[in-house]
Amino acid sequence: MTEDCLSDGYFWSTRSGSKRYPEKGYALIIKRYNKIRTAETGRIGDERFKRYYYRLLGQDGEEDFMFTLVHYIGDEKVYKDLRHGNSKKNQRPYIRTAASTLRRMEKKKTIFAQPQLVYQEMKEEGTIGPALMYLPRNCKQVANRFAIMEAMSPFGKDEILLTSQLGFLNRDFFHSFFISYQNSNVLVYFARVIK
Repeated sequence: MTEDCLSDGYFWSTRSGSKRYPEKGYALIIKRYNKIRTAETGRIGDERFKRYYYRLLGQDGEEDFMFTLVHYIGDEKVYKDLRHGNSKKNQRPYIRTAASTLRRMEKKKTIFAQPQLVYQEMKEEGTIGPALMYLPRNCKQVANRFAIMEAMSPFGKDEILLTSQLGFLNRDFFHSFFISYQNSNVLVYFARVIK
């Protein structure tokens, strides 16, 4: 998938910089780069191994994710497996989860979704690549992703729960209802019972 082209198994610093080309007038291409994380440099990154990636820009100036050219420069032997910076007990090397896997998690988010069940379901569905990148690491990652989605939504659980209760309490008026997430908005559809 095009969104996974930057999921390469390395542990990169956050974006180190970007530049638009041509610099004057209407930009056509954007170049971004990251430096590799090492135990010595941490989040800052090491200059000895970098990843550059180039994307086309649309007429609105936004990046087009359909095509991405990735270019690695430097000595990849500088990289050694690192554990995640927030991990205290886990000594496993950290590999970032692919973007497509995060999107799959988001699609499985419903009001009553349980992270443990979603995690099991995704494990049973299988993977299109290395399991370390294309499956959630654990239930905690699924729960964290759900929490991020809830924080970004303008509607809290209370509003959604009250809406569902309204539908259940007025069974003579509402036959069924459907709650849908679209672009961080909650759309509620009611069907009226005709007697």
